[in-house]
Formats: sequence, structure tokens, C-alpha cells
Amino acid sequence: MALLRCLLLLFMLLAVAGVASAQAQGVITLAADEWCPYNCVPGSAAPGYMVELARKAFEPLGVEVRYEVLNWARAVSDARSGAFTGVIGAIEADAEGFVFPGVAQGMDDSHFFIRKGYAWKFAGVDSLRTQRVGIIRDYSYGEALDAYFQELGEGDHVQIASGDNGAETNLKKLLAERIDVVIANPYVFEHLIKEVGVQAQVESVGPQGDPTPLYIAFSPAEPRAAEYAERLAAVTQAMRASGELAALLAKYGLHDWE
Repeated sequence: MALLRCLLLLFMLLAVAGVASAQAQGVITLAADEWCPYNCVPGSAAPGYMVELARKAFEPLGVEVRYEVLNWARAVSDARSGAFTGVIGAIEADAEGFVFPGVAQGMDDSHFFIRKGYAWKFAGVDSLRTQRVGIIRDYSYGEALDAYFQELGEGDHVQIASGDNGAETNLKKLLAERIDVVIANPYVFEHLIKEVGVQAQVESVGPQGDPTPLYIAFSPAEPRAAEYAERLAAVTQAMRASGELAALLAKYGLHDWE
């Protein structure tokens, strides 16, 4: 009788483990620092167009898409180890070894932002040597700038923001004259500037290079990463062809990057 009870208990434990495993396979968890309009406030009516794009790709398959906000360095590190399924808003240099869709989910571009009236223009990397520059930890800004920041290291002239919203930190430091230049994605920084209401105080003085494809990238520790990447690429293309992608982007004041 005791043996029967033990076998029954073992069967129940295995059944619970099987259900948990099935449920885990039905959930994709994506992480990133807040980077609106790509990924915005979790649980809101406008969580970011990349979050909505992921849901349109996977929820018809019965897969729940969850989205968590944390600082970018930790998001990439934790996703790499398998704590998250993937990260939102990655370029290939940000997340080496991750599995990327064959079709991009956006484009990244870096602009230089200064206080209005501040007399400075970008004229090559050397023109930054007299400026205090604000960047975000573990972001890539292109080969030349990445090499420059690595050469100088973190200090007064290269100030590196961490936390869940590095862009907001850099904007506050710019307005407080603690830094002179912020390098940021124009859609993200202009959205933040408008949200804070300081359009009259900050301006872009142009891009630093060519736009770079932007992706939802999947963890190398995720067994289904290639499958997820293929599905997301196919849905992105299908939504583009149907006009659904244009409608989604318009909700966030954007247009198709292709």
C-alpha cells in the first residue's frame, strides 16, 4: 500500500512538472530598458510598437508575450544566460551570439543632442574630445565612437548612464549642464523631450552615421530561438505587405523604415 502511495505521488509530481513545462513553452519573456516608442511602459495601452509586433507574431499561436523593463546591460546578460527569451531593440553589436530574425523590426540611428544655443557641431571623433558626452552602458554607437569611448574610459568626458531609463538620466544631466552632448536615438530622445516638455531647451545637431537594423533578438540559450526568429521575420514581412505594420507604426507617430 505504501508503495502504491509513493507511485501515485511520483505520478502526480511528474504530471505537475509536465504542465509547468508546457506552460513555460507557451510564454516568451522579452526584456529591455524603456526605449519608447520601440518599447514603452509595460501593461499600458501603448507598450511600444515592438512589443505589439511580438504579440501579433506569437499570440495567435497561443504563446503569451511578456515584457519586462530593466537596465540594458542586465537585460542582455540575463537573456544570454536564459533568464529571458530575448531582448527588444538590439543591434547585432549589442547582443553578439544572439539569434536575429532575417528581417529587421526597425532601424536605429544615433543623433547628437545639445542644449539650444550651445555652440558645437560634430566634426569627427576628435571634435568630441573637448566635450562631456553622455552615453548608456553597453549600448553600441558604431565602431569609431565605441573605440573612442573605450580609449577614454568612463570619467568626466565619457559619462555612462545605467539604470532602467538611461535616456532620462542623460537628459537631466544635459539640462543641468553636467554634460554637453548626448548621443541618442532621435525617436527615443525626441519622445522623451516632448514628454518632459523641454522641446525649447534641447536640439539635435545631426546624425553620427548611417542607420543600423534593429531587432528583437533571441537568447542563444533558448532552444526555440531560431524558430522564434523565423516566425517573427515572416510576420513582420506579412504585416508590411498587408499594411498592418504601417498602421501599427502610425499609432506611435512612425513610418516604415523600408
